[in-house]
Amino acid sequence: MKNQEIKYYSKISKNILEKKTKYLKDKMLIKKLFNTELDTIDLDILMFRLTIIDSYYSTQMNKRFFGIEDIAENILLISKSDKDLKLKVNNYLYDSEEQDLLRSLFEQKYGYNKKGIKEKRAPSLISKYLYFLNDFNFPIYDTLVKKSYPIIKAKFNLDIPNLPNQFSMKYFDAFKELNKESEINNFNELDNFLWLYGKLIKGSFSLILDKNGYLSLVKNIKFKKSKSTDIDDEIREYIKENINSKIIEEIFSIGMVEFIKFCFNL
Repeated sequence: MKNQEIKYYSKISKNILEKKTKYLKDKMLIKKLFNTELDTIDLDILMFRLTIIDSYYSTQMNKRFFGIEDIAENILLISKSDKDLKLKVNNYLYDSEEQDLLRSLFEQKYGYNKKGIKEKRAPSLISKYLYFLNDFNFPIYDTLVKKSYPIIKAKFNLDIPNLPNQFSMKYFDAFKELNKESEINNFNELDNFLWLYGKLIKGSFSLILDKNGYLSLVKNIKFKKSKSTDIDDEIREYIKENINSKIIEEIFSIGMVEFIKFCFNL
């Protein structure tokens, strides 16, 4: 029964995000970079793709000296073509043959600080690159998704691992288990579900509505604060308090209202 409910809401989240949202528009723009499967990829192509993803998703790699270039060079060490890298990714997802190979990509540090020291890994950007390369079939390392995971685990009493406190490949192993245990069996749909859940809990609606919808929403709110996170809080509370109003009904689809009620137990 619990799996049926998770699958039901995952379908709703997918339908919501595949309508005229900024989320979908941005996603489809990035996907155009991967529409042609390249038999040979070079450093420039990889850097261009990574730069665009970094820009849209604000993964901050452009703030590290030579970070994008470092990642591109390491991808080329693993594979020289899109097809071959996709094969390696799917082997990892479904039989773990490429565990060590992908670990070597994810667990390295990329880019330098001003002192010429490598400080950080780049799981967010790399996972998003593989997500787009593999037709949205790879679990994304994302702050919102990370926050949603333990909530959904507890909400449905799922027998899945806890996420590691610090990044490791156990993060992806946990999402593979969630994908299987929930019977969603679709990493794109699972990401939609957890990302949208996290967005709504946060109170961030700019990527979920189109421009007219977002402006219609916020013009009804009498904001008392100016800090970005406080504004998110005020938007969230306004929607919760007015969820059954005509205003909300006109702005959000029936499915979106239902998903909001699910997120806030309304």
